[in-house]
Amino acid sequence: KEKLHDFLVNFGAVNLGARQEYEQLNGRFSQLNEQISDIEQASENLQKIIQELDQSLVKRFKEVFHKVNQTFAAIFQEIFGGGWAKLELSEADNWLESGVEISACPPGKKLQSLTLFSSGERALAAIAFLFALLTHKPSPIVILDELDAPLDDANVEKIANKLLEFAKSSQFLIITHNRKMMEFAHRLYGVTSHVPGISDLFSVELSASDSNVL
Repeated sequence: KEKLHDFLVNFGAVNLGARQEYEQLNGRFSQLNEQISDIEQASENLQKIIQELDQSLVKRFKEVFHKVNQTFAAIFQEIFGGGWAKLELSEADNWLESGVEISACPPGKKLQSLTLFSSGERALAAIAFLFALLTHKPSPIVILDELDAPLDDANVEKIANKLLEFAKSSQFLIITHNRKMMEFAHRLYGVTSHVPGISDLFSVELSASDSNVL
């Protein structure tokens, strides 16, 4: 009896609103469970969409990569007068995050890293890659900064003639100090300074007889 008395004393007052509180908390619990279920379902649907997009992107990237690779090899041989070149993925199993590396072998030379090429050869390889990209995805305007700096006159003329072919679908803005490249331009823009600290802009439009119209 003493133990029962002590238990009843320590039990405290009876909460007459416990049932109502339980129903409120249980309803809130059910509501949160439904929201969690909706979120999990939305997450699964989103994951499926992401997987489908990744698969579509990989498929598209593979198609474009193989086409650009073939075009790059052909343009490389045209510019270098032989040799071979190809594009490779640095991570063959990860198409969406892999880098792209260039393997090239100019005529009369052994296969080696681009870092061992001369500055002119590296420039020509990069230009060939640019032309391959423009072949499959022309850009309205292309800005090239001193791309001809490491090239001799023969290669400058070769690249300029190639630019003329792409000028049918893209407009090229070329920053250059090379007189040979300027001969192929349709319009020249220059900066001069008659007064120290003050720059003047001028432009010269070349006629078809004066240039090859680039």
